[in-house]
Amino acid sequence: MTGRSHPDNDVSIMNCSTCGHLPNAHAVAEAENHKQHGNDAFEWAQYDVALQRYSQGVERAPHDAKLRSNRAAVYMQLKQYQQVGGCVSTQPEIHTHCFDSPAAATRRVLSRA
Repeated sequence: MTGRSHPDNDVSIMNCSTCGHLPNAHAVAEAENHKQHGNDAFEWAQYDVALQRYSQGVERAPHDAKLRSNRAAVYMQLKQYQQVGGCVSTQPEIHTHCFDSPAAATRRVLSRA
């Protein structure tokens, strides 16, 4: 992760100066925030915004299978099917978790068509 994870994080101490959590805890919260904004954009068919938000979330939480699956759904809506496969298969340890839902499995199959 690059940059500061939390605006109130003081680099001279180990934990956040506002809430006391470790700095990496905020990276997860940031990823969740991007996911929620992506979900809102997707619901309003603002796919470019949703794609940007999900991608930002993946940068902060690269092992979050739901973010990757949501990003794949955006690629499906944009008819960029070649991108869907890369969305879920770039990290093998994530790959199996992405198929916990029938929708994710369908996206993967359609991306190969």
